[in-house]
Amino acid sequence: MSYDIVFKGEVLDGFTEDGVKQEFARLFKQSAERVEKIFSVPSAVLKSGLDEAAAKRYREVLSDAGARIYISPELPAAGLQLSELETTQSNAAVEAPAASYAIANTGARIEASVAETSQAVAGTSQTVAGDGDRVNDADDVDAGGLKTLPFKFTGNGSEYFKIWIVNILLTIVTLGIYSAWAKVRNKRYFYSNTDLDGSRFEYLASPISILKGRLIAVAFFAIYTLAGNFFPPLGIALFLVLIVFLPWMVVRSLAFNARYSAYRNIRFNFKGDIKGALMAFIVWPVLGALTLGILMPLAVCKQHQFMINGYRYGTSEFEYHAGARDYYRIFLMLFGIGLLGGVLAGLVQATLPLLFGLIVLTMYLYLFAYFTVHIKNLNFNNATLGLNGFSARLQLNSYAWLLFTNTLFTVLTIGLYRPWAAVRTANYIAEHVSFEAQSDLDEFVADEQQQVSALGEELGEVFDFDFGL
Repeated sequence: MSYDIVFKGEVLDGFTEDGVKQEFARLFKQSAERVEKIFSVPSAVLKSGLDEAAAKRYREVLSDAGARIYISPELPAAGLQLSELETTQSNAAVEAPAASYAIANTGARIEASVAETSQAVAGTSQTVAGDGDRVNDADDVDAGGLKTLPFKFTGNGSEYFKIWIVNILLTIVTLGIYSAWAKVRNKRYFYSNTDLDGSRFEYLASPISILKGRLIAVAFFAIYTLAGNFFPPLGIALFLVLIVFLPWMVVRSLAFNARYSAYRNIRFNFKGDIKGALMAFIVWPVLGALTLGILMPLAVCKQHQFMINGYRYGTSEFEYHAGARDYYRIFLMLFGIGLLGGVLAGLVQATLPLLFGLIVLTMYLYLFAYFTVHIKNLNFNNATLGLNGFSARLQLNSYAWLLFTNTLFTVLTIGLYRPWAAVRTANYIAEHVSFEAQSDLDEFVADEQQQVSALGEELGEVFDFDFGL
């Protein structure tokens, strides 16, 4: 017989509701608002289909957090179905946190996983880590456990150089028309050489769709340039039109590249809206500029939240958990390093002017490496996909050396080293990023295939083109 773990919002004696909510936020790695969703549901099934021993272990872990947990032999006896809950709450939306619980295929159950905080649930005798960190042992593949799956990149510089040089020559010969085909060939090479759990990614876009977007962009740019030179008022009007349409173009480009990217025959998607793009890419950056950069870290945070939260893999949603504080910490460090570098460059310019350029270039590369490493680690480590997560471990010194040598060799070879630089960078990122799959990734993919098939979403749209380079 299988059992369900049921939570009815009740707190054990000796605990406070606020304290239990804080424990739920820590265990599930969710915001206070997300935890409120769990407590607002009259009766939520946190985990279903468990054997008796596993059910008892779940209850023990959550009881230690102060929650009164019930074990039910079947869901109907435990509480309301989701559809009933929506009716009784006047059709109020119940949003499921991506990292803690998800709507099942039937839309009737809310499942939550506490496996991220307890190896006991995975069948071990170990208890919850004091800081609530995830279990990252690659051998922990038991029910409810996390399996760490590394990304692998199998491309090589010599192979990609052939593609790259042909793309450049044909783009020149065709006066830029072949650039759309070049983009597809480049993306397909890197996608097809990126491996996760024995399967490669796919890029499925048509060059014609990309060419349409580029022709529109080139035509608009030509009109804007001519108008600016011969009739400035028209140029200003066209610039304002471009600003108005920028959020729409951002959404279209993100949606295009997502919908034509796939893994194991399941496509990605992007559901961000124009209003969100307007705030993220116009309103917040303008506020950042008006405050002399004080709000710029917040603007970057809003952009990343908009993009990552908008992505989907099949029917599963990506969710981003980083906040403005994380970005201000990075930007303050950048400011401090830049200030120190500026002082050093000033002293060198006064005493050793010949070294000034080298100092400035080195400082620029170091700042770029610092920003890239910390932003990528922040993005990956705070992004979840359903019950699954990511882990990034980029190192500043090793990435800075990679960036320095790539730049040096590219300059010395007059740009011919760029294919090797791109391959080295892709390989470095893959080596330092992994996917933390809840249980077996095959089960997750199979479930997504079933849901996508049932959804039957039509991918073709009238405005199916890409503005990106």
